[in-house]
Amino acid sequence: MGMRDIVIGVDGCAPSWDALYWAVREAQRRRCRLRLVFVDTAASPDPAQASRKLAHMVTDARQLEPSVRVTGMLADAEPVAALRAALSLAALLVVGDEGEPGCTALGRAGRAIADDSAVPVVVVRGQQPPEHSPVVVEASAGTQSAVGLAFEEAGMRGCPLIAVSSAGAALDESLAPWRDKFPRVPVRTTTIEAEPTPALLALSRRAQLLVVGHGDDEGLLGPVPRTVLDRAHCPVLISA
Repeated sequence: MGMRDIVIGVDGCAPSWDALYWAVREAQRRRCRLRLVFVDTAASPDPAQASRKLAHMVTDARQLEPSVRVTGMLADAEPVAALRAALSLAALLVVGDEGEPGCTALGRAGRAIADDSAVPVVVVRGQQPPEHSPVVVEASAGTQSAVGLAFEEAGMRGCPLIAVSSAGAALDESLAPWRDKFPRVPVRTTTIEAEPTPALLALSRRAQLLVVGHGDDEGLLGPVPRTVLDRAHCPVLISA
């Protein structure tokens, strides 16, 4: 992912705090900058209060990991437009889950951007498992970008990779070049005869990251990524 920034959309709600803690650790891992884009999603926007909330989040992020350069900005647009505008120099977009009523705008914006984004999108949800927990990837046909990203993530984390597919021979073939590129990543394959979503959701209970592709020939999120975004037990990374 190079040295480009991680961009995180925040609004001061609990899900965006969860996403912030995750993103700070990722910025430290990648040795890149973290940019907070604060979108005031309150029913009655208050610029002064939004500025205070942003300052609080920036301060906490800097204290959590002093080695990470953290910056923040107040957005003056609705969530999707504000986040899209911030992605020109980004390696990754992070948002929290939809959360409780009144804290859904940024989670929905992240899903909308993931439909056609040139940047991978992470929706932070579920519990944070131990660092040695595996990365899980859906490795069905047409998900090579997701498979490559999953190997990169597992290699960066020093953890195992679990690849799930409904086609055994095709799975071995699709993994071969990535095994060669990342020889130190332990790989376990799971071949199933049915639709992969139930297996992915079960594995997400003990995974630190679930990686999926768009799953739609038209570039839009298909049924698998849409379902795991709603039901996974760990952060979900959607490849570009």
